[in-house]
Amino acid sequence: MGAAFSPEEAAVGAVAAGSDMLVRLPDVGAAFRGIKAAVESGRIPQARIEQSVRRILEAKARVGLDIPKNRFAD
Repeated sequence: MGAAFSPEEAAVGAVAAGSDMLVRLPDVGAAFRGIKAAVESGRIPQARIEQSVRRILEAKARVGLDIPKNRFAD
């Protein structure tokens, strides 16, 4: 989404398009504020965020990252 969109709009657009995680953000704070505002306004349903959280946690569990000793690399 790059330069044509603000960091807030780029993050909201990515989540609305189905992204569960956003990485390498130029401004994490702006992305967070944008997504939070979009959820509060109803532009992104809270259920959409909860689906992403569920998928992320399930993926972590599949590879054992839900076990404390596996959370950190050596």
